[in-house]
Amino acid sequence: MASIRTYDFTNITLIIDGHIVNGFDEGDAITLEPREAVYDYNEGADGIGEYTATNKRAQTMGVSLQRTSPSNLIFHKLLKSKEDFDVQLIDNNDGSLSWSASNCRIIQNPTFSSGMEASAQEWEFLIPVVNY
Repeated sequence: MASIRTYDFTNITLIIDGHIVNGFDEGDAITLEPREAVYDYNEGADGIGEYTATNKRAQTMGVSLQRTSPSNLIFHKLLKSKEDFDVQLIDNNDGSLSWSASNCRIIQNPTFSSGMEASAQEWEFLIPVVNY
């Protein structure tokens, strides 16, 4: 009989420049997306194809924080510093992958809006190389 596994977001720790990030917004609080494909494919006139390694390994990480999260202040300071920093994601859920990266940067300030309800602060990071 196959065992059933349980996912729990509280088993994930995101560390940016030594700071444990907290105050995540609901939904997809952390995303990691490749900026470009790892391989490209070219098919010649005679139908013979070849793969080409693009050597593009950079990824974009999105972090969605609540408006009142203390991590927003840390991120603003990192953006203003214009310095690279390390990122580490520790995932203690069964069968999950943890990863780390160096030389990361925040790409831009989050969009600001204010109204009847608090809106999430959506941060975007450039992750040059993810090490699993």
